[in-house]
Amino acid sequence: MPYYVSSGSTPVDIQTFAASGTWTKPANAKLVRILLFGAGGGGGGGCAAVSGTKRCGGSGGGGGGVEDRMLQASDLTSTVSVTIGAHGTGGAAVTNASAGNPGVAGGTTSFGPYAIAKGGSPGVGSTAGSNATSGGAGGLASTIGGTGGGGRTDTAATVGTPGGGLPGGGAGGGVVASPAAQAGSTGTYDGYSGTQTQAAGGTTAGTVGTAGDAAPAWAMAGGTSGGGGGTDGTATAGNGGAGGLGCGGGGGAALASTSVASGAGGNGGDGYAWIVTYF
Repeated sequence: MPYYVSSGSTPVDIQTFAASGTWTKPANAKLVRILLFGAGGGGGGGCAAVSGTKRCGGSGGGGGGVEDRMLQASDLTSTVSVTIGAHGTGGAAVTNASAGNPGVAGGTTSFGPYAIAKGGSPGVGSTAGSNATSGGAGGLASTIGGTGGGGRTDTAATVGTPGGGLPGGGAGGGVVASPAAQAGSTGTYDGYSGTQTQAAGGTTAGTVGTAGDAAPAWAMAGGTSGGGGGTDGTATAGNGGAGGLGCGGGGGAALASTSVASGAGGNGGDGYAWIVTYF
């Protein structure tokens, strides 16, 4: 979507891409800034099993990478293919299973052969009888995306990290022996989004984690990662929240039950691209 803004007396051409397409180099272009956001990884799903003294929540998906570079316009071809990474889907819920489903990695965003921002890694499905699951890793580019939070049972589920890039999702709540339930952890927001409200984790009443916010228009792209689902321990497990643009999805909650479905992981956010031309 091309449009023009004024930068003092010099016009600036901005072409944004929420879906794959083709960038066309404007006439008389001098410099081109390429700002790419990889897609977020999906959160891991929770398990639903009686066996084992601990049942971890699914971990959060990793945040997409960020690529930000400036090139001479003369080094670029007249048109360039832009590929926008698709979000990673969250791990599906399970019933009577001691391991939750992992999420799916986020897709890579690219600007022809000139720049790429890789998607975030998927969250890990939760397990019964273990203490923690690690969160999905951030995508690699010039900036590394944030790591998703890991589900735990001896302490609270950990929060995803911004990591300098797009943030990873919060982890789902787990169940300790008794069974005592835990809330999911919150999502986090990145520096490209300005001041955002963290996406809340689901509570011990078994509620769904809050979806991440998209960034405000002036912040270019990025947003908040999804919060992790909460669990009441035996009857209700919340799904992880979806991530905002490029951010990781939250992990699904676990249950100490073989007859009720666990929480599913939240989807990551799609990638995005801003191509800014200076004359």
